[in-house]
Amino acid sequence: LGDMDFKVTGTADGITACQMDIKVKGLSYEILVNALKQARAGRLHILEKLTDTIATPNADVKEHAPTMVTRRVPNEFIGALIGPGGKVIQEMQKETETTIVINEDPVTEEGIVEILGVGRVGIDAVMAKIDSILFKPT
Repeated sequence: LGDMDFKVTGTADGITACQMDIKVKGLSYEILVNALKQARAGRLHILEKLTDTIATPNADVKEHAPTMVTRRVPNEFIGALIGPGGKVIQEMQKETETTIVINEDPVTEEGIVEILGVGRVGIDAVMAKIDSILFKPT
């Protein structure tokens, strides 16, 4: 009756996220159980229709589709990737029309580099630049 907004998403194996807004005080356990059962049935129905249409994901996305690639680099190279005052990373982003995000993983003591862009050309150029920065002559 418009008293509850309930969204559930997930896979065939289970829920990955849910969101609920209610306008009334309290929610009975029975209503919650029924809502989750209905959401499961709906999710499985939609997933079945999707897999009937596309059985497996495509190996690649179209050239104009947004793409994100993740690359791990040793922590000692993060400074070189960023450059003094962010100069290196800003130039890479400008030249390749990509967005580059670098985070540190405290567990593995590596840098996680996320490269976001449209098409492979810019992303491949960033990957090549990273390879050149990481290159150690033998």
